[in-house]
Amino acid sequence: MNLINKQVKLTSSNICLSLCFSLIFVFFLQNFMYYLTLPVIILSTASLFLALLLLCLHLNLSNSGLALAFTLAAVAMVARVLMIDFRSGDYNSFLGNWVQYFRDNGGFSALKSSIGDYNFPYLYFLSFFSYLPVDDLYLIKFLSIFADILLAFYSMKLVSHFTKNENLQFLTFFIILLLPTVCLNSAKWAQCDSIYVLFAVMSVYYMFKNKPLLAVSMIAVSFSFKLQAIFILPIFAAFVITGRLKLHRLFAFPAVFLLAALPAIIAGRAPLDSILIYFNQTGSYSSHLSLNAPSIFAFIQNPPANTALYSIAGIILAAVSVFAVLFVCYIKKKEITDRHLLELILFLSVSIPFFLPSMHERYFYPADVFSVICAISLAKNLFVPALVQFASWVGYDAYLTGYYRLNIRFGATAVFLALAAVAVSVYNDLFRGKPGAVPDSASPAAPPPQTEAPPPPRPGTEAKRELVEMPEPFDETTQALLEKLGVSSIPPVSLLIPEKLDELSETFDELVEAMNIDELSPGSTKAALMTKLRSGIVKLYEYTENNSNSR
Repeated sequence: MNLINKQVKLTSSNICLSLCFSLIFVFFLQNFMYYLTLPVIILSTASLFLALLLLCLHLNLSNSGLALAFTLAAVAMVARVLMIDFRSGDYNSFLGNWVQYFRDNGGFSALKSSIGDYNFPYLYFLSFFSYLPVDDLYLIKFLSIFADILLAFYSMKLVSHFTKNENLQFLTFFIILLLPTVCLNSAKWAQCDSIYVLFAVMSVYYMFKNKPLLAVSMIAVSFSFKLQAIFILPIFAAFVITGRLKLHRLFAFPAVFLLAALPAIIAGRAPLDSILIYFNQTGSYSSHLSLNAPSIFAFIQNPPANTALYSIAGIILAAVSVFAVLFVCYIKKKEITDRHLLELILFLSVSIPFFLPSMHERYFYPADVFSVICAISLAKNLFVPALVQFASWVGYDAYLTGYYRLNIRFGATAVFLALAAVAVSVYNDLFRGKPGAVPDSASPAAPPPQTEAPPPPRPGTEAKRELVEMPEPFDETTQALLEKLGVSSIPPVSLLIPEKLDELSETFDELVEAMNIDELSPGSTKAALMTKLRSGIVKLYEYTENNSNSR
């Protein structure tokens, strides 16, 4: 089946087809799930339509590809609708009561009171829901379901930074959307972990796309929703160490965090409450080493009454894992690529909740998502998502059913194996692999053997930056590209400045679309042609820089 079309991405035809599919979905719900209320039908259909639009916006879907997307999106929505009436303990004890408090005390004006232990941004939504004539259970759940879809979308965009294969990007979207823990978290549990993880994924994506101010703002929004954003936050120190992020950009973090609290402050809430909420959270469950979490403490069968020493040991281990990541980034900062950083993000999202005490079962949600992103982006450790998902599911199942169908130690063992696999992979890549062998944004084909030794680098360049050898000589497709760009004769070039690869990849797709590909290489596959085109762009850039420096 041809899923990818070479035409314009979001067209009126795609929009109309998405609307038609959405109407089919409405017909299905009304005739086969007739017990559903009108708000559920409307919200679930809107969710499906949003998923299709986002896919069409990012991918060049053919009609058959869009039909497959509709089928998978419908399955994802039906799976959620089947759980939509379930009232979890968290909803009955907390979320539903908080919405009722807003309803009884003037909606937004009630923000001046201390309500629950969630930070202000999420409470804004709950206060807004108190005005609507719809069951707040549905509103709370569909807020998270919409976040599920956006999370799948930005996970797909993050994968696209590492591979141009649109089939893999398509696969990423639906794996994230159909992950059991992602479905259960929003549609059954009525929890909001997809919201803060969405902004965390966005922050990583924008950081890799050289938009540091936006990236810092997004991680600040993530942190303003939930404290668990600290599982990802240390990677921003790694961005600073490796020179990707300037220190002055970090001032956006407190600014955005304060801005997120501003409506509540205007309503009469004390500014410090936005920070004190998190201190209250950390103290609420300090007597428990683990709350259904597949952490290292699951191996302690009979914990003592005083767990302080165990807690301190866990905090130390978590801190060691963070400092280990930062130390690796420091000693290898010239060799660290976006691929390595993505793996380190996964390592942090697994290791920190694994070692910290008082973790809930939901706290491996970032690891659930980043394990999938890493496996597809890097085409390695494909078993890690299965291990992490299994571990999370064991904890979810225990909470939602009220008993352990599987001992939580099985989940903890799976997390340990996943953590070990990621650690070994990072070690092999950075300490035993070939540094800088593969650029972040594309994986070039194996270069042809060199017919002559490369010329020595220009004087002075050794002290400026590290240099990497590139294949020689030009092939016919590359030469055709260079001639089309107005360059008829270019001397051999054997050196490439790796820092420029990200800049080239930013405009690479636009250049390919602007060129008449058939004229350059009839019959070539898209992947092979893109590799050759990229090689030509790289060499053209180096030639231009050499000429400008020699004048």
